[in-house]
Amino acid sequence: MKAGSWYQFRVASVNENGTRGFSENSLPVRSTSPKPPPPPQNLTIGPLIVRNGSLTVKLQWSGLRSDLPLHSYKVFCSRRLHGAKALDSVLVQQYAVPKVIFKFFKTDIISKT
Repeated sequence: MKAGSWYQFRVASVNENGTRGFSENSLPVRSTSPKPPPPPQNLTIGPLIVRNGSLTVKLQWSGLRSDLPLHSYKVFCSRRLHGAKALDSVLVQQYAVPKVIFKFFKTDIISKT
């Protein structure tokens, strides 16, 4: 089936003696295009642990039902610039997390100085 196309259906009953024909045509129906998946829910951030100049963090979330199978999740990590306003930040890193994982541990998200 193709998204956005119109379809009609008919059904026949069949047994060992054959069939006596098909049902009436169904009303026309149109298939819909799949929608992008909703954002993950219940994001929690575990303790941020700094050890030997490296930061480790645990993120956890719940996935929601999607029209199509998920490929992965995108995790973005950014940090506030020293002395910048609260909303100013710089993108540090982006990660692709497999669709079956709802927990993400990352170490070394800050550089050692």
